[in-house]
Parts: sequence; structure tokens; C-alpha cells
Amino acid sequence: MYVICVLPQFAEGLSTLGLLDMMQIHHSTFKTAFCSSDKPLKATDLMMLFQAELTFLDGVFEITLDQLLVFASGADRIPALGFSPQPTLNFIHETGRKYPEANTCLVKLKLPIHNTYEVFTKYMCEGIVQAPTFGLVLELHHILRSVKAVLHTICMS
Repeated sequence: MYVICVLPQFAEGLSTLGLLDMMQIHHSTFKTAFCSSDKPLKATDLMMLFQAELTFLDGVFEITLDQLLVFASGADRIPALGFSPQPTLNFIHETGRKYPEANTCLVKLKLPIHNTYEVFTKYMCEGIVQAPTFGLVLELHHILRSVKAVLHTICMS
């Protein structure tokens, strides 16, 4: 009995902004928002539901999927029209290459192969965390070398 009294108030509230009329005109669209679905759950549904994180076992590094995208593509978001060419994933089979590699122009991610998941995770996290400063470190190295050369020239004069 109480539900019957509340429904007109609910309808009146929806009508104040014209939402009730839109719901009646586009009922199939609103049905998905207000009613549960009987479709079976898929892996993609869970992927959309949870935010995945890659973590180093002791919690020192935490890598987000955003960081992985920046590492692989240089972009912090997937472009509206997607990437062209299609991003690719390869594996590094050469011995001694421990860190992940990326070609941001081609959006090509190369993953190292390790004997254990723990070692793989360690080098993946280190490589991705350190990648943004890689160019900076090289640039600073060149600047310091130039300063050293200038100082050497001054001191020798």
C-alpha cells in the first residue's frame, strides 16, 4: 500500500526536469540503466569493473595501467580513434636483456622473459618506473660532460 502512495511522488520528481517523458519515449534505453540484465558475465565485464594494477611483491613499486600505456605509447590516454598502426606485443628472447622495451612511435611493447614471475615483475616495474627519467638522466650526463670539458679547458689555460 505504501509503494502505491510513493510512485506518484517519484513520477512527479522525474517529471520536473522532463526525465519521465524521455523515459517513456526511450524506454528500451532506460531499461538497461534501471533493470538488471540476464546476460552471462564475461571476462571483459570484469575487466571494465576492476582497475588492474601490476605490483612488485614487497609493495615498493606500484605500476598502473596508465603508466604502462605511457611507457608503451607515450600517450596518457587511448586516442578517440585508437592507435595507428595497431599496437603490438613481442617478447625479448635474447639473454641479458632484463628490462621491458617500447617503441612509442609504433606502439610496440617488448617484454623480457625471466625464469620466475617475481624476477619478471621486478624488472618490469623498475623499467617502467625509471623510464620517464631515462632521457633526463642522459641529458644531464651530456651537460655534465660539457661542463667538465669547459672547466678542464679553463684550468689548463
